[in-house]
Parts: sequence; structure tokens; C-alpha cells
Amino acid sequence: MSYHTKMREKRDKAKHSSNCVYADASRVRYVSRLIRFFGLSPSEHFGCSVLLFGARRLFSLAIAAILLLAAAVSVAGSGPSAAVALSDDRPRIEVWPYTRILAEEGARLTPEDALAALPRFVAPDTHHATLGLRKQPMWLHVSLQVAASSDVHWVVDIDYPPLNNVDFFLLRDGNVVSRAASGTQRPFANRPLFSRSHSAPLELVQNAKFDLLIRIETGGATVVPITLQSNAEFHRSSTVEQMVQGLLVGIAISLLFYSLAQFFNSREYLFLKYTLLVVGSLTFTLLQLGVGPQFLWRDGFWFDRHAAGLSSLAAIAGTFLFLEESLRELPIFARKEDKLFPRLMKGGAILCAFIAVLFIAGVINTSMIAALVTVMGPLPSVIAAPKMIGRVRRGDPVGWYLLIAFAIYMVGVVTITGVIRGYMPVNFWTLHVFQFSATLDMLAFMYVLTLRSKAIRLAALHASREADIMRALAHSDPLTGLANRRSLSDALTRGLSRCNPGNLLAIFVIDLDNFKPVNDLYGHDVGDELLVAVSKRIKENVRVGDVVSRLGGDEFVILASGLRNEQQAATIGDALIAAFRMPVRLVDREVTVGLTVGYAIAPIHGKDSVTLLKRADDAMYAGKQQAKGSVRRAS
Repeated sequence: MSYHTKMREKRDKAKHSSNCVYADASRVRYVSRLIRFFGLSPSEHFGCSVLLFGARRLFSLAIAAILLLAAAVSVAGSGPSAAVALSDDRPRIEVWPYTRILAEEGARLTPEDALAALPRFVAPDTHHATLGLRKQPMWLHVSLQVAASSDVHWVVDIDYPPLNNVDFFLLRDGNVVSRAASGTQRPFANRPLFSRSHSAPLELVQNAKFDLLIRIETGGATVVPITLQSNAEFHRSSTVEQMVQGLLVGIAISLLFYSLAQFFNSREYLFLKYTLLVVGSLTFTLLQLGVGPQFLWRDGFWFDRHAAGLSSLAAIAGTFLFLEESLRELPIFARKEDKLFPRLMKGGAILCAFIAVLFIAGVINTSMIAALVTVMGPLPSVIAAPKMIGRVRRGDPVGWYLLIAFAIYMVGVVTITGVIRGYMPVNFWTLHVFQFSATLDMLAFMYVLTLRSKAIRLAALHASREADIMRALAHSDPLTGLANRRSLSDALTRGLSRCNPGNLLAIFVIDLDNFKPVNDLYGHDVGDELLVAVSKRIKENVRVGDVVSRLGGDEFVILASGLRNEQQAATIGDALIAAFRMPVRLVDREVTVGLTVGYAIAPIHGKDSVTLLKRADDAMYAGKQQAKGSVRRAS
């Protein structure tokens, strides 16, 4: 190898290495910008980066698997189509491997024209049982060979209810022997069988050959999971499918009514947003699997054409609003207000409503709405993903359940989109995975709803407790816990409003005897301890409904209402004096203090609080001057 050749190889390797480094740096810058846009903290960068790069790897593997599957299906379907051999030992036959197709160009073909054009029919080169999105009508041809001992009563079934117009033609020796029509844009009563799918009975002849022609014209996906079934097998499979649909639809309806009941009970709008999500998802499922046109909106042709788009937009809008509400920080936990996230989510819901209006008005057609729904479907969860990751890092189960719901939803969306666009083969699981994923998604969201409601209740309880504490602090003495001046004033106002000659109210003003010497001798801490002990003893020696308050220092006020006579007031005063003849026990000592009590009675001594307090205070000071440790009535 020459010197120049070696140098050229080294330059190529260096260039490749620099390109890889540049690409990796570009990815890092992209992820960093995305993280900064969503407002993640630096500690959350690693988790988001792993999520994004892991998603990219999984997406690449999924694409590779789809391409391999497509290649396998293409090879399998490239050979000539043989006749379907009908016999009793095969009660259910998948017809797709025997099917040949022809796109109708120009004028509409009759079944005779289609049979004459049989050499132009080709084996489908798409995935199993799907032709993807086709603008032109499609003809499908299947040759039938009936065994000599076979049952002659069969049913042809296309288990994809959203097809708009389906025509079945059974021909023998070039002549049409039977025909049937089905489709969402045709009267349901004209269907040959009362079935959610498109099916028609076939009356055959033993040991004979037939041609089955099917013309399909639809505005959406041409998905054609065709089977030939015996009558018994058709009824069995229909019953199983109806049971599955009843179970899953029943779960969705239960969630719907539960959320509505919770909304009317609590007036919490999160339940209403969840209801919108459930209604959209349920309506799409009812349409997609044929239960809605069969039972709910039979012959609702306009609704059939628009239901898929409108229900999808409703589900997406509900997801926007639900995630915005469920990921919103409660006021007691919020460190700072995030204004961008709520605006993005509410803006997404408004955009869905705007697109729905355009779709109803005819400005946007079905193909455009399908493309928009495909793009917007995962958008709520993508925008909310950083918030979910943040909740997960905090150990909040809401984040985990929302991420799980997002993963389940994406499985369903990717699968149904692949089926509709012809990227994935059609079978029971790919046809039903969206309904299964939607049900699991709704259940996960319901659990999130439960967690959110619990958090809201705890926050409300916390706020109520804080309010009670603040109210207690505002109306109680911080040292003794007794009512303060404000609380006493409120109690006086209430008591005086009910006061009359037969329902007396007494106000006692109390001053401690010998409190100052104790306070000066032992200090303020012992003085405070004494005040607390005195407060407790006073409360123990008054009636249950009486209000005991501390106005400041060693001065207390008692409000006793509902007295029948003046003697009851005197008895209360005497009981207080007697209670303090015994020493007061503190933590490490006993002290002796007494009381001097003055009281006034309403309405005898006045009818307003200021007058009553003044006269009771005057009586107390008169008692102090003459004889401490006594009770004196206002004169």
C-alpha cells in the first residue's frame, strides 16, 4: 500500500470520527435545549436524556422489526393465489392469502366487468389483511372450491366495521348468483346479517367452484380481515366478540358515570376533565369496533363520517386538561408558580376544539384530520413528560402511573396507526390493542385521579387546620390558652343579645392577690407557670359553658350566662374564692395566692359590655381596698 493511500485512509477515519463527535454533540445540545425549554432542574437532566435516547433506540428497533415483517409478508404474498377449499374440518378460514386485488380506475365496474378483468388482479403486496389508505375503490377476488361433503351454508365476514361501502358478489360460471351490501354509509336494516362487522351469507353447492368478488369504497383505511366461516363458527365468534366488547365498554361506562357522580358530589373539575377523556376514547372505540353503529347511532351517516375525528380530538383535549390539572402543584407544596406548562396544556385543548369546529364546518377533510390526530395524539404526554419525570424523582406515585399510562397509550396508538396506514399486519390483537390500551390507560388515569383527590383533601385538611390554628391564636391568650379580649368581646355580644330578666348574665372580674411578690421573688418563668396553673384551677371551678378569659397580667374575666337569679352569680364567686384557699402546686414548689372578685349582672347593672365591665372592675377594686380574698357585687 502506497504512502498516499495510507494517508488518505487516515484522513477518512479522522473525518468519520469528527462527524460522529459532531453528531453526538448536536444530540447533546438538542437534549439540553429541550430540557431547558421544559424547565427541568440540572438534577433531572440525566433521567430525561436516558429517556429520550432510550426512546430513540426503541423506535429504531421497532422500525427494523416492522421492515423485516413487511419483507416477510411481501414474500409470502407474492405468489399466485389458489382457490379456497371449503370443507367441514376447516370451520374458519383466513382468506387473505388467497385474495387478489384490483384498483377501480375511472367508471364504476359491474361484477361482470370485474370478473372479465380478472387477469389484471394481482396479489396484494402489503401487510396481512390491510391495504392502507386508498382513495380509489378496491375490488377483491377469491376463488372458492366447495368439497363434495362440505356444508353449503357459509358466511363471509370482514371484521373492520369502519368501512363505508362494501358490496359482496357471489358468481358461478360467470353469473351473479347472490349479492349483498353493507357499510357505515348504508342503512343498517339492509344488511343481510345483524352484525357489527360486514358479513353476508353464502349459499353454495357441493363439489362446485365459485368466484367471490368484494368491492370496497371507503374514506378511511382499507383494512380487510376477511374470513370464511361456517354458520356455527360465525355465531360462536360473534358471541365471543360481543362478550369482550360488553366487558370493556362496561368498564368504560362505569368509569364515566363514576367520574360524573364524583364531579357532582365534589364540584372538582378534574373529574369533568377525566369524563371528557373517557367520552372521547369510548366513542372512538365504539365506532372502530362497530358497536356504536350497531346499537347507538344506527344510520347516523354524518356522525359515522365525523365520529372518529371528533372523538379523537375530544380524547386528546381531555388528556391535555387532565394532565395539566393532575400535575399542577398544590398551593401548600408549590415552591414557585409555573405559568408556561398550564398555558401549553390549555392551549392544546383549545387547539383541539378549534380543529373540531373546522372539521364540522367542512374546512378540514377526513385525511387531514387523521394526519392532525396522529401528530397531536402523543403531544399531551410529550409536553408533560418532564413534569412526570420530576414527580418520579420525588417519589410521587402520580408520576409513575402517568408514565405507565403514557407507555400503554403509545402502544395502542402506534399499533392502530400502523394498521390504518398499512404498516402492520391485521389480527385480533392489532385490531383490539387500542381498546385494551385505552381501557388500561383510563384505569391508570382513574388511579391518578384517586391520588390527586386524596392530595387535594389532605391539602384542604391542612389548610383548615392552619386556619383553625390562626383563628385560635387570634382569639386565645398565647400563655394560658384562655379566651383573649377579642374572644371575650364576641362572647359578650352574643350573650347580651339573649339577656333578659329571666335569663341573667354575670361578668366576673378577677385579680390575683399576692401575685406580684411571687413574681418578684421567683422570676417571670415561675410567674408564668403560676398563671397557667391559676387558669386551670379557675376553669375547673366554673360551669361548662362559662367563658374564662385573660385580659393581661394577673387579671381574668369570667362570663356566666343563663342564670335564673342573682344568687347563682354569688355562688360562682364564692366557689372561686374557696378554690384558692389551698396552695397552688407548681413543678418544684407550692405558692399561695388568693382572688378578689367583683361582678356585675345584666340587665340589672347595664345592657352593654363597656358598662358591665366597668362596674364589675369597680366592684373588684373596692374589694381590694377593703378586704382581699372576697367577692363583691356591683352597687
